[in-house]
Amino acid sequence: MSIDGSSGPGRVGLRSTRVDISERPALAVSGWLGVIVLFACGWAVKVLVAGHHGWLWVPIVVAVLVATLLVVVAPVQTSVIQFFGSYVGTVRRPGFWCVLPLTVRRGVSLRVRNFETNHLKVNDADGNPVDIAAIVVWQVVDTARSTYAVDSYRDFVTVQSESALRHVATSHPYDEADGESVSLRGATDLVSDELAREVAERVTVAGVEVVEVRISHLAYAQDTHRERGLPVLVRYW
Repeated sequence: MSIDGSSGPGRVGLRSTRVDISERPALAVSGWLGVIVLFACGWAVKVLVAGHHGWLWVPIVVAVLVATLLVVVAPVQTSVIQFFGSYVGTVRRPGFWCVLPLTVRRGVSLRVRNFETNHLKVNDADGNPVDIAAIVVWQVVDTARSTYAVDSYRDFVTVQSESALRHVATSHPYDEADGESVSLRGATDLVSDELAREVAERVTVAGVEVVEVRISHLAYAQDTHRERGLPVLVRYW
């Protein structure tokens, strides 16, 4: 079962486990405005109810309340807001903000990231053992899914990328035998594009977008080198 519900070899069925949640803006106002309003309200309560000399704890309570309202968002960062177990939105705009009190905030970065997969030993379409690795460039685009749909979106991207790399590597021969088939070594760009599409399908459930995937290491496995007298390493950058 594929991600879109269709069957296919090497695919994973994620639709049945997908969390039905998407990012939405959180209710937020300027943090400075929130501070001024709350302190003004607290002081007004103190003066009206207890006069100028009583209830000195009112401003203190207001100050503690203000501390639970404020959140600072850095550039290319977000703050995912959760209120008593419910997702209430995400603050994306950088700055100093005032949100709902008594909320739990979780920072999620929107920076573009990259990593290189482990060097995987797989059998190509002809059954030859091949060592292969790829560089995956990605970023978070839906902070709600990345926070709630999976346990760790970073680990999820890593595992799904290696799974997709194994599937693509086993679908093509290392070298062209007939001059017509797509081979891992002879059509690296096409294989990289196919790999990028498959990785993107697998990680969309986690609110992640794949920017680029490139093959970084490709070689026959060590035991195959000795038998065929082939070069030990082929690298693509």
